Amino acid sequence: MDKKSKPGHETIVFLFLLLGVPLVINLLLTYGLPNIPFLKSLFLTGENLNNATWLDFWGSYLGALIGVVPAYLALTESRKQAKQQQRESLEARRCSLMPIVDLTLFHLQSFPSSEERSKYFGYIRERDSYISVIPEEFTEEAYHEKPYCYYDFYVRNIGPGPSLGATITLTTPGKQDMVFYGDVSTTLDVHQILEIQPPVITPTRTLDFCIRYQDVFENVYERTLKVIVDFEGIVEDEFSPPKLIKRSAYFDL
Repeated sequence: MDKKSKPGHETIVFLFLLLGVPLVINLLLTYGLPNIPFLKSLFLTGENLNNATWLDFWGSYLGALIGVVPAYLALTESRKQAKQQQRESLEARRCSLMPIVDLTLFHLQSFPSSEERSKYFGYIRERDSYISVIPEEFTEEAYHEKPYCYYDFYVRNIGPGPSLGATITLTTPGKQDMVFYGDVSTTLDVHQILEIQPPVITPTRTLDFCIRYQDVFENVYERTLKVIVDFEGIVEDEFSPPKLIKRSAYFDL
């Protein structure tokens, strides 16, 4: 049974009182009360009971029940609707500030000009296990060095809210390397140069990127990008939509 469909503690207590109280009274009045003078002065004992007494008791009880049960059901439904409205309001607020971190790779088919190189924040080198160094180390000699190919590693946030603590990892056979870490605001475009080795044995090579980040409420999202490259550039890429993998306690109703 789903957690949301389980009866609450209030409902269990209500049903217990609804069924348990008359049952206890029934047993006490039928078989007699404990030998306590105070109780015996308040209730009739078993030998004083008759059909008329029971009809009066159950008539009064069921009459009161007719008014109590609908009121309780109405209260329960009202609370349920209020909670649902609160949940929808929080979800709308989350979506209104949800970041969407986007990653695009552009094959650098020629060595960029000095003006174009000024936009790069770093130079991510595969030969150094994808450690980012200063962009000035990306020289024309490095560009023509074989067997490496170079891509514009373009990270941006296309969502309405800022992204905090974004990490991008690149998974290749046998290892996983972090190629990016940082906050990505809605106004910041991050360009880095990514150095990769083209396929050696097979015609193509697959690069699997995993992007994980959180919003201002500490909800955690994840996206994946699969890129297939060859000697000439990108053959195919496939990007997954953002997936909420961890909900903040603020939204846990």
